[in-house]
Amino acid sequence: MKKWMSVIPAVAFAMSLAPSGADAVTSASPKEVQRSLDAFVATAPGAVVIVGLVNHGVTRIYTVGTPPAGAPPLNASTEFQIGSITKTFTATLLAEMVKSGKVHLDDPIGKYLPAGVHTPAYNGQQITLLNLSEQNSGLPEMPSNFAPSKSGDPYADYGTARLYDFLGSYALIRAPGAKFEYSNVGVGLLGTLLANAAHTDYTSLIRSGVLKPLGMNETSASLTPQIRARLMPGFTQGLTPSPAWTFTGLASAGAINSSMHDMLLYLKANMEAPSGRLGSAMAFAQKTTQRHDLGAVHEDWLELVHQREFAYHVA
Repeated sequence: MKKWMSVIPAVAFAMSLAPSGADAVTSASPKEVQRSLDAFVATAPGAVVIVGLVNHGVTRIYTVGTPPAGAPPLNASTEFQIGSITKTFTATLLAEMVKSGKVHLDDPIGKYLPAGVHTPAYNGQQITLLNLSEQNSGLPEMPSNFAPSKSGDPYADYGTARLYDFLGSYALIRAPGAKFEYSNVGVGLLGTLLANAAHTDYTSLIRSGVLKPLGMNETSASLTPQIRARLMPGFTQGLTPSPAWTFTGLASAGAINSSMHDMLLYLKANMEAPSGRLGSAMAFAQKTTQRHDLGAVHEDWLELVHQREFAYHVA
């Protein structure tokens, strides 16, 4: 998430190295990897780093740095706020719901909004679920009525009522599908619509639709007491303590908290697609096709613009 995002020197990586990879990391020994991480942390006082590598089917986890006083120990179960990597989970959820026939990519957003909520359109062309996932809906990066009362927890007071108010006041300046524009509000809206379609909330839906099938028991879109107990504290770039962020109306754009243990489960599930749990949905979400007509929607295609993000995260 680009706006209102603290720079936090607590870093978690989960990386897949393809068998054909010829870069330095694939040929580096575990000791060399550890030395590189030690050198990085030496230039970033206060940083703690955990790295998970999957290379030729072999998984290794590296840790470096000393957690601050009062923080949990740094290990595979330490929790991090994964920020915009949440968007890839939301896209996987969309793919699963499309594959199971619960929603369709070309459904207009108004189909899953409460009666009376205005839906922006351009010359009669409606925004679809696909547009939201591709981030070409025409919605901006952030809603115009985003005005945090707490700079340290900017998303906490932005609920669905304010999201619906934004939709009611926003006028599209171009047709949906015409141009990519990174949009936190667009993906935040997507998760809200999917939850509406399932008659539940995003936290419950991502749990039942993605996390539980993958066995990701250390992951949640809400800050549960169990998550908070293992959550690595964050700091701003100036090393000022930064509290954990809470999300309401835009949860599906950045709310997920996870551990290296669980992110490696997620990484491997994506690597193994279309086999395994959710394999069909993940393969569908990873599929890309060149479109000649940007106005067309094809049911057999879903481009997840940031699917690659799940493999690399700086919290």
